Amino acid sequence: MCYKNGAELTLNFKCNAIGAYVVTCSDIVVEVSIDGENYKKFDLSHHKYSENLNYPETIMFATGLDKGNHEIKMHIKINIRKR
Repeated sequence: MCYKNGAELTLNFKCNAIGAYVVTCSDIVVEVSIDGENYKKFDLSHHKYSENLNYPETIMFATGLDKGNHEIKMHIKINIRKR
């Protein structure tokens, strides 16, 4: 992914879970859709107690999916509420 408002990623995968190992940042929200479902928001912003730290974190976008092929679509959004 990149630090660009509106960046998109589509990925086909075959497993029952999908997530990402990310570095927290100050103002990014990732919107994720699995298999055409409604988009869910994942806020990658710092926790209020670690505002000046960039630390790794695992985020699971979906677990317990049925066996078979799946598609994930992701959008990067700048989290303007923090600006």
